[in-house]
Amino acid sequence: MKSGDSIFILQGYAGSGKTTLLKGFVEYLKSLKKKYQLMAPTGRAAKVINQKTGFESTTIHKGIYSFKELQEIKQGEDENSVSFLYQYKIRNNPEVHDSVLIVDEASMVSDVLNRGEFFRFGSGYLLRDLIAYGRIQEASSTSKLIFIGDPAQLPPVDMNFSPALDPQYLSKTYNVSVSQAEMKEVKRHDAGNGILLAATKIRQCLTSGYFNDFDLRENNRNIFNLAYQDYLETYKSQQNQKIIICYKNKTALDLNRAIRKDKFGDDLPIQSSDTVIIEGNNYQLGIMNGEFAVVSEVSPSVESREVSFYTLEHKTKKIKLTWRNISLVLPDENNQPKTVSGFILENYLYGDNCQKSEEQRALYVDFKTRHPKLKEGTEEFKEAITSDKYFNCILLKYGYAVTCHKAQGGEWTNAFVFWDYAINDNFNFYTGNQPMNGRTNEMFYRWAYTAVTRASRKLFCINPPYLSSFSDMNFIDVNVQQTFN
Repeated sequence: MKSGDSIFILQGYAGSGKTTLLKGFVEYLKSLKKKYQLMAPTGRAAKVINQKTGFESTTIHKGIYSFKELQEIKQGEDENSVSFLYQYKIRNNPEVHDSVLIVDEASMVSDVLNRGEFFRFGSGYLLRDLIAYGRIQEASSTSKLIFIGDPAQLPPVDMNFSPALDPQYLSKTYNVSVSQAEMKEVKRHDAGNGILLAATKIRQCLTSGYFNDFDLRENNRNIFNLAYQDYLETYKSQQNQKIIICYKNKTALDLNRAIRKDKFGDDLPIQSSDTVIIEGNNYQLGIMNGEFAVVSEVSPSVESREVSFYTLEHKTKKIKLTWRNISLVLPDENNQPKTVSGFILENYLYGDNCQKSEEQRALYVDFKTRHPKLKEGTEEFKEAITSDKYFNCILLKYGYAVTCHKAQGGEWTNAFVFWDYAINDNFNFYTGNQPMNGRTNEMFYRWAYTAVTRASRKLFCINPPYLSSFSDMNFIDVNVQQTFN
């Protein structure tokens, strides 16, 4: 705290005590009456921190952006082909002296342009905006920015490293002084905790650079190997928190369909008791990207409207937008159940993620069609669009099975992992003999480490791969060898 460094990075592996240290540090700041903010990249991660430390934590987006200041940006000339963008500005942070910004799960913080959202937050570069908000680059600043994270986890989407945990990147890119420390010793060694032992072995391969050992064989205590035909019954038998993790969106889609078919029958729309994951921040309803919820009520009817618009390729396209009113139950900041209600966009629920930008353009055209007298750029227009229940509908997917990136930052009592990383489309990873081709590399081991450490009590591996340093060795019978001498 008294050093001249603007940024401090605390790295630590699963079970090393990062969260315990974080809790003690925040208690210390409170005893000094220091002003601080505790944040995380996703809503799920923020709530996990809140539950483990007892201190209020928010998403980075909620912490650093102002949702009262909305600026419209037009890209293009023709009204039908213009690309519309609304920008939330970075909050004015008055605390330039002696305040502390703490970001947990910092391995997830990205520094590439986020083009996926209709509403752009700040510059579109999360790490850049976080540093700007902290004002640590100002000569008179005595504030500090602390990044806490696990260096073995997956980097942010579209990046091959975690910039917030890289002192050289931070120093060179933002001209700030950085110090760091690393917690290497695993402290949370419960008796026979095979999950932590397995995670430690995977992490040791990452630190050594030798990717010749991968062993998730069951110990019948907290690691279990399942055949594909057995996973569903085992999944249903686990009454505590549970999640299914995979690599590909298609795998998640197939598994969600299988679970819902078993639960509800064929081709039923979203139902009460469905598990879902929020896939877009919705500040009107107070729900955040990455949060999981359970559906409590579903309207039997839908609202649909057909919208015509021009794509970025200047082609006319028609989309039939369909909304359904539902209620969701999810934990609040104090881990108490809260209920939110609103329209979901069924196009997004049932569609391909790559259609998101076109659906957002269609939502915008639909809004303008319903409000022909509102003029773009006016306060009335901005107020109407930010409160419109159709335009600000809930974006969600079924949340029984998710990709590892979407599970990152969360922890479940039971985690089921499907090993579909780096396999050909024609390979049956459910039952086939899992190869290690394409997996003896850093990114697979990071993916595996992140997936394994989502489980706190039980890890169920469905047909996992296996590799040892002896896997490709040929053992020669000495007696046979002598016949050739």
